[in-house]
Amino acid sequence: MHRSRRTTAPTPSVSGPDTAGAALSPAEAKPRRGPGAAVHRWLWAFTASLVGDQVWFLALSWSAVQTGGSGAAGLVLTLGTLPRAALMLSGGAIADRFGARRIVIGSDFVRCAVMVAAAALVVSASPGIALLAAVALLFGAVDALFMPAVGALPATLTTRDQFARVQGLRSLAQRAAAIAGAPVGGFVLAQGGVGAAFATSGGLFLVSLVLLLQVRPLHPEIVARNTAPCRAASEAPETSAVEAEPPAEPSAEHQGVRAGLRYVRSVPVVRGIIAVCILAELGFSAPMNIGVVLLSDERGWGPGGLGTLVGTWGAGAVATGLVLSVRGHLPHAGRVALAAGAVGAGGLALIGYGPTLPLAALGAFVLGLGSGLWGGVYSAMLQTYTDTRMLGRVVSLQMLGAVGLVPLTYAPAGLLADAAGSAAVFGAGAAISGLAVLAGFLSAPVRRAELPRPETADAVTRQAT
Repeated sequence: MHRSRRTTAPTPSVSGPDTAGAALSPAEAKPRRGPGAAVHRWLWAFTASLVGDQVWFLALSWSAVQTGGSGAAGLVLTLGTLPRAALMLSGGAIADRFGARRIVIGSDFVRCAVMVAAAALVVSASPGIALLAAVALLFGAVDALFMPAVGALPATLTTRDQFARVQGLRSLAQRAAAIAGAPVGGFVLAQGGVGAAFATSGGLFLVSLVLLLQVRPLHPEIVARNTAPCRAASEAPETSAVEAEPPAEPSAEHQGVRAGLRYVRSVPVVRGIIAVCILAELGFSAPMNIGVVLLSDERGWGPGGLGTLVGTWGAGAVATGLVLSVRGHLPHAGRVALAAGAVGAGGLALIGYGPTLPLAALGAFVLGLGSGLWGGVYSAMLQTYTDTRMLGRVVSLQMLGAVGLVPLTYAPAGLLADAAGSAAVFGAGAAISGLAVLAGFLSAPVRRAELPRPETADAVTRQAT
């Protein structure tokens, strides 16, 4: 690898309401050996918010089924996803325009207020489908602001060498919330009904809000130096994969959704990572959301088999989350992530075509290992290679592939299972995931992408002082 040549051009400060004009504190001036207290507060806030999401979703689903049956429940849940998908890119642009921290705090406040108002309405009158649909639509619209901002915020809280560790911690938070959310929601529903569940969700959002109010981004000069856009080795052979290019001064043409899309098209490594992640998500989501249910029913494994498959997949994801959160840096990260994707595709195939539940569970564990490492490394890479001023829009485009396009695969997956059996859903998912891995290997910027070493970011932090 060629030796790094750091540019001597002055790095402009990052504009934004949360960090402008701040003085460099002694704590910020010291080299970092961990993510920092701000990341830990963000992580606890993120976890509380995720559990609140779980409780809200369970309460909404239960209330809709009790009120209007399965058809009404499907309609209400679909209505909740529409504004989130339609407004996601705009939410990313708003986060970039006004600052991720401000948007996260504002949207968390609105989510809390919506849940408290919904709880009051449910207690005062029986919840009808119209009320549930209205709450779902409003909540989905606010989620379109919250999700890109909460994904972009960590890049302003810690140095670039900690991004992989942060993604590992985020993965652990997601698994913990998935484990805790359903029991908490079920208990509250059983004891106090839908109104109590909505109130509990609002309380968890309030906890998240209080924690986020204590989060302070790093000094803007450190943020600019540590999250400036990076150039892939294949795009500039004479430089290292983590050489920073100072961004241009902000202007009106750099704002808005179209500017974000132009930016993604102009940076091959960012464009390639988003493309392979969306393709992999299309291959993964239908089998693990619908396929596991159909497979467990078809083979007589029942709810216990379903729980075993989902649980072993989660265990694999937790294992890789622990690896990333402890190790932080991975050499040859682009190739490692692609190899993890190939392992995950093999796990998908083993779930579908393994003749016994233990073999299918092994496949689920392997899938968790591969998908967890793939997702964590690529999320860290997107933060590493993206101009901070564009990060909200880049994150929103990545999330759009998960929450906007993925539901479109559910109906074809059901039809495929009816025609060829539930195993075919996993076979098709493995094939699509394999195509994502192949596309990544054929893209030199994605294949050669690297994560910065800890000493690189420490040096940048010292230079900022």
